[in-house]
Amino acid sequence: MADFPQASLFQHPEWLDLLAGPGHWEQVVSPGRDGSPEAVWAVTYRPGSGRKIIQKPPLTPWLGPVFRSPPIHEGKRLSYFKQHLAHLQSQLPSIWMSRQTLPPEFLQPQPFAWLGYELHERFTYRLDLKQPLPVLWGQLKPALRGRIRKGEEAVAIVEGWGHKKSVYPAFNATLANKRVGQALGEDAFFKMLQLLENLGKGRLLTAIDKQGQAKAQVLLVVENGTALALVIVSAGGQPQDSYTMPCLLWSAVQLAAREGLSCFDFEGSMLPGVARFFAAFNATPTPYLELRRYRNRLVKAGFALLGR
Repeated sequence: MADFPQASLFQHPEWLDLLAGPGHWEQVVSPGRDGSPEAVWAVTYRPGSGRKIIQKPPLTPWLGPVFRSPPIHEGKRLSYFKQHLAHLQSQLPSIWMSRQTLPPEFLQPQPFAWLGYELHERFTYRLDLKQPLPVLWGQLKPALRGRIRKGEEAVAIVEGWGHKKSVYPAFNATLANKRVGQALGEDAFFKMLQLLENLGKGRLLTAIDKQGQAKAQVLLVVENGTALALVIVSAGGQPQDSYTMPCLLWSAVQLAAREGLSCFDFEGSMLPGVARFFAAFNATPTPYLELRRYRNRLVKAGFALLGR
């Protein structure tokens, strides 16, 4: 990955060792004309599947191939992606099912379709931070501004790692409320926080009530000009009022703007209620692609019956 400085944190070995687990991921490489790596693709396997199912690990919004020097000319770009993606794909094992997501910045999906992938559009919500903060404030829905003002009277927003021990219990409670099971063990979670702190790519904001307790927290991953809200949690797993979370997220937006970032990514949701909440910040639904591929139609039908 040293050859690809533009790669995301989510594609780096340290992240994949923590979130997928050693032995549950690999990188395949396609060389350029000079023999040096021209494209690399990190793929992760579901634990217990015997490398038969490719899926992204917890807390990893997207993975995908990284390319060193795509041509500028559109026609040559398509040929370039087709050539290297085919070479990368040829190195992957025979699988039952593959489900992966590409970052919104990846704008050349056709070669994946040519390789037999189904392309499914999903959405995150992004806010353009290139406007002054007063303009961003004025673009919020009036009702949201009212809740933020109420939150500013009721809670204090603290930035820093002093309250990181509160994140995992809230994260675990959120998963329990959603009945999706435990996505990540406590040890791996805290090692992830430590990695973000060590690399300087994480920001943790905590809403503290008047009794000094953490009511809600947001963990940002900051890289490539974007602040991505990777974890948004409330104590006990669900909001206890209507104003703490709006106040906390507006503080996160302000932090990202002060750091000179160009984009705030709410790491959106396809759930209507969540989508409406993010849209109230004037965030724009931004498409990204989920790639699906099955060994054959029978396998696809079987996964459909399982709801996967």
